[in-house]
Amino acid sequence: MGGIRYGRILTIPRGKGWVRGALEWDFGLVPLFVVSHPQPAYGFEVDPVEFRWNFVRTGKAAPYFEMAGGIVVTNSKIPPGDTSTLNIVPKIGVGWQIFTRPQRSFEVSLCAWHLSNAWIAPRNPSINGLQLTIGYHWFKPQRNQAAGNGPRETKGNMKP
Repeated sequence: MGGIRYGRILTIPRGKGWVRGALEWDFGLVPLFVVSHPQPAYGFEVDPVEFRWNFVRTGKAAPYFEMAGGIVVTNSKIPPGDTSTLNIVPKIGVGWQIFTRPQRSFEVSLCAWHLSNAWIAPRNPSINGLQLTIGYHWFKPQRNQAAGNGPRETKGNMKP
């Protein structure tokens, strides 16, 4: 898989202790979706609903918890047989961002992943799996921060 994601921080940091963090919404697009077993399939994935809870950053690392849902469209049926080329993909997982600069981070995450056609075909055998994601992020500074009006609390520079 290979794709891009666009996100927005929706809340200021909330909560106390280790659960303190901010809610983020993301939109993901995966134009490179390849399955090799049990038969080759190619397609794309769209994740319009991705919610992350970004825990407050300590040092250079910022953990997060995420839940997402999307659709996958492929050129052949997954899994093969009397199934469908259109599937839904709910995910739940955890990840860590390691900040390399104030507005950039390297990310590693692990998600439980479920692929199902939601019974739009005669059979719905579904597939479960684990997805390891590695990525790199660029954060756009907020307007008031760029104008020198002080720091904004984002996942790039949230303070406890």
